[in-house]
Amino acid sequence: MGVLADKGLPVVVINPRQVRDFAKATGKLAKTDVIDAHLIARFGEAVRPELRLLKDQEAQKLTALITRRRQIVEMITAEKNRLNAAPKWTSKDIQQIFLGWKNV
Repeated sequence: MGVLADKGLPVVVINPRQVRDFAKATGKLAKTDVIDAHLIARFGEAVRPELRLLKDQEAQKLTALITRRRQIVEMITAEKNRLNAAPKWTSKDIQQIFLGWKNV
């Protein structure tokens, strides 16, 4: 998708469910690349979805970093919760994981 936008071609992000519903409405339920391509083109002509500007590369990187940070915070929170409820024989393993994260 980024390659298309970089070449100056218009890009639209659509919900696959909408295209599938459109396919059902037109009676085209076969799943081949050729049929899908024609169906998506017909969907675009009929619905005229709004063009959207894609984020530039720096904004995409920032979004990826924010997402990764959120994932790590969720993992740390889950491990802390496990540590509080863990039997002693597993708490050492969980604590070693914490020490590993602190050293990264």
